[in-house]
Amino acid sequence: MKAQTISDAFRACIGEREVTSAFFTTYNFEPDFFELEVIPLLLGDQALSSQNDIRAVQLQALMQDKGRRFAVAHDVDVFNPTAGSRLEVDYLPIRIGGGCQHAKMAILVLQESGEQTPAILLVAGSFNLTRAGWWDNIEVGHFVELRASHAPGNLLEPMRRALRFFQTATPTPVLDEIIDVQAGWSASADDPKCSFYFSGAAYGRLAFVDFIRQHTQTSTDAKGTLEIVSPFFGEKPDSGDTRELMSLFSSVRLLLPRDEENRALVDPGVYGAFSTDQWCGWASTWDDSHHLVKSPFRHVHAKIFQARGKQAWQFVGSVNFSHKAFRENVEAGFLLQGSDFAPLLEPLTCVVAEFSPDSQLQSAEASEGLAMPVLRLAYDWDSQLLEVTAQQSISGELRVLDNAQRSLGALPFVQTTSVTQRLPALRDYLERSSLVKVRWQSGAEHVERYLMVSQRNIYCRPSQLPAMDLQSLLRLFIEMRLSRTISQFGELAQRMLRLRTGAGTVDEQLPDMTDAGGAKSFFAEFSQVNGAFWQLERTLALAAAENNTKKLAYYLAGCQPDSLKAMLESVEAGSGDEDTVVVRYLTLISMHSLLTRHPQHGCATLTRRVQALITELENDELLCHFDEAEGARFLEWFRVQFQRPLTAANSRKKDLAHAANQ
Repeated sequence: MKAQTISDAFRACIGEREVTSAFFTTYNFEPDFFELEVIPLLLGDQALSSQNDIRAVQLQALMQDKGRRFAVAHDVDVFNPTAGSRLEVDYLPIRIGGGCQHAKMAILVLQESGEQTPAILLVAGSFNLTRAGWWDNIEVGHFVELRASHAPGNLLEPMRRALRFFQTATPTPVLDEIIDVQAGWSASADDPKCSFYFSGAAYGRLAFVDFIRQHTQTSTDAKGTLEIVSPFFGEKPDSGDTRELMSLFSSVRLLLPRDEENRALVDPGVYGAFSTDQWCGWASTWDDSHHLVKSPFRHVHAKIFQARGKQAWQFVGSVNFSHKAFRENVEAGFLLQGSDFAPLLEPLTCVVAEFSPDSQLQSAEASEGLAMPVLRLAYDWDSQLLEVTAQQSISGELRVLDNAQRSLGALPFVQTTSVTQRLPALRDYLERSSLVKVRWQSGAEHVERYLMVSQRNIYCRPSQLPAMDLQSLLRLFIEMRLSRTISQFGELAQRMLRLRTGAGTVDEQLPDMTDAGGAKSFFAEFSQVNGAFWQLERTLALAAAENNTKKLAYYLAGCQPDSLKAMLESVEAGSGDEDTVVVRYLTLISMHSLLTRHPQHGCATLTRRVQALITELENDELLCHFDEAEGARFLEWFRVQFQRPLTAANSRKKDLAHAANQ
């Protein structure tokens, strides 16, 4: 509870290190908040636009060859999306029979510059992946760092159990990467001050009270006080497992959650299950240091169990004070021991006069009739295939609908968990939104709801940004700097937004590559084009040496503003302009050289278009300036000389950062 916000805590723990993989679990989920606010933090807190459309474009540039590094598992029955995803993240719906996926966890792989072995940051707390959870509520969380040289068994083993659980329920390459990082680690001696709790589900589930008994001596000491901070309570909080936990202590205190008008946020029946003097408010020391009850009002969402007495301990995590949390849900948290914990609560000075029960999150599923199976939709922009994966084997038909309820295609399931199909009509729809309505039919019954589509190889998605002029593109390649790419994409997004707001709006012109008023010359233009493609070839050569196929495909087959497809469109836009003929010609033969050098990663259609445009430009714009016979021979000789491989392009010196390297 020491950090002002959850974001602050993550920022402090990550520091200057690179987050190479990140896996989150949550109950309630806001994907737009995750993408626009959490992902920037994971990418190093780059300076980005505050305008959401521009920010999303800049983030896509930052992530351009780091796709599928991030994944989020969320409870499907609570998640009812109102916004679709824009970035390449694996979104993993999950349903827990009889309970909820209620754990709030994060597992991050951190790479220190110059270090060979990465570290793992393990986080658990009460915070959902929402704006309220990360910024507004009173939340709690704990962060521990594990390394190959320091991985206490009571942290490493339950973390491994959590990884196995989610990899079985919701497989993702992100979990593969995290599992690989710690696969060879040996558990060191248990940490006497900190133990990690992961409940799991169904067979092998570890109940909360059993975990507390295993890791504390509470059962032999009935003289202490149990302090409980929980925003939600079971219908019968004084029976079953909750009663068992309370029976281990001579006294129990509970925080009374309140709303803005100081009304109690518990059901009167729950309030009456305990004596009046058991209900408490925050201790004054906590209120003074953390502004827990001062303006602006903050909802209490923290979950804390604190034992005060001879055997003191504190548990922080996702566990509410209810039978469902103790026995049925998937939950996670940390047990902290070995400290003299200050009191959290103090008795109330006035009796409760009014109740205002807070509304619980409602299930997104119908209470009766056919239930929507747990379905994960993933669209690959490269192969143009939609993959639908179910959490368990199902039979029926899934129909994908557009906003007007028209069918975009159907996928049949016959006792299977996965179906992959090309739906041509879906591609155009996904250019506008990744939120689709689906209808599941099994027998005579059907059910509909909105689902979010995870996107793969997003660099192949047609860009909505205006095209860059050829001069700006060449300048971007010459510099090959991440900050320049982010800035340029931001400018393009601003132009796009201005074009949307009104007809007749005149955009400012991007500056020419050469100095204003400067005389153009063949040698200057040759140098500029050659310099741009020297840097690009160097980037592609390094990618090929590292077997980074995604980076190669980004430039050679992608649709982004700094890809070769975009460059070809800029060349075509200048067709017939005598002032740019040299730059256009040199650009085309440079593009053809790159595409023929990396044929397995390029686009065959693009290669044919480039070759055709070279021939067209030579015939229509160049040969007319030469003697017919000698001109053809000269251009052939020039192409051969110009396309000679640049040996320096294979240099492995990485002194220029680029978005594809970040």
